[in-house]
Amino acid sequence: MEKISVAVRFRPPNPTPTPAVPSSASGGGDREPHVFDGAATNARVYGAVVRSVIRAAIDGFNGTVFAYGQTSSGKTYTKSGADADPGTIPLAVRDLFDTACQAVDREFLFRVSYTEIYNEDINDLLTLGSHKLPICDSSEVIESRAKNQMDSGDAKFVFLTL
Repeated sequence: MEKISVAVRFRPPNPTPTPAVPSSASGGGDREPHVFDGAATNARVYGAVVRSVIRAAIDGFNGTVFAYGQTSSGKTYTKSGADADPGTIPLAVRDLFDTACQAVDREFLFRVSYTEIYNEDINDLLTLGSHKLPICDSSEVIESRAKNQMDSGDAKFVFLTL
C-alpha cells in the first residue's frame, strides 16, 4: 500500500450546462492518481482506493480517507451512496466486520471518528447535535469526542446514520 494515494472522481453532468472538466489528470512524482469518470460506481472507487486502507487497518495500521471538493461535487454520494450503489463508508464498515467475523484466531477492536472540516470549523459528525472540535496548531491528532468502540450492532447504526 502506498503511503499517499490520490483519486479524482468526476460526477455525472447536471442537466444545466457547466464549464468543461478536463478528462485527464497528471500526478506528481512516480504516482499517477486514480481518475474515475461519472459512470464509476462507488464499489469501483472503494476497490481502487479505499480497500487497501481498510486492509492495512485490519493489519494494525492507522489509515485516513478523506473527500475534498466544492459543494455539490459528489462527496456525500461517494461516501454514503444509495441503496443500489452503497458508498465507500458502508462498504468499508461491511468489509471490516466481514473480515472480523471470518477471523476466528484474532480479536478486533474498532474505533472510528467521522469529522468534517467546513469553513475552518471541525465538526464531529458522530455526535448528536452540533459539536465543534477545537483546532490545535500542532502535529497532534484531533481527538473526536465520538471515537468509541464499535461492535456489529453499532455498524447497523453507522449504516442508518449515513
